[in-house]
Amino acid sequence: EESYPVQLILQAETEVRAPEDDGAADAAGKEDRPRTLLLDWEPMIRALLADLALGAPRALLAARFHNTLIESLVTLVSLLGETQVCLTGGCFQNRYLIERAVRRIREEGCSPYWHQQLPPNDGGLSLGQAVAAARHYPEIRQAPAASRLETG
Repeated sequence: EESYPVQLILQAETEVRAPEDDGAADAAGKEDRPRTLLLDWEPMIRALLADLALGAPRALLAARFHNTLIESLVTLVSLLGETQVCLTGGCFQNRYLIERAVRRIREEGCSPYWHQQLPPNDGGLSLGQAVAAARHYPEIRQAPAASRLETG
């Protein structure tokens, strides 16, 4: 039973044992209308369920799930024609996912950017919100810290 949104994803990361497990299910990006791209996850889910029914090891299923996410990301980057790719969000706390995504993006001749000193999840988002607030409300930026504290 999950207790927070990314727990199942992080548990799947722990199932990936061999660093070079290969295999990715089909979740090809397709253009639905101009500048709207959709990923169809059904083929991946069906393939993983079929492998599960055949008794495939959990480590292999986890690797295929992660590799499908990575290849889908690479497909989207290619479809969009981007060369600079920012990787952010809680899923990129997953070491397997971030390391391989960075490697695959580089293999495609693109430049990946990812969090180095701040967390990619809500911690980094909170800092960004604070910076945005300071830019929008200059008086916050200029007031001494002690005067901003409420006492009660």
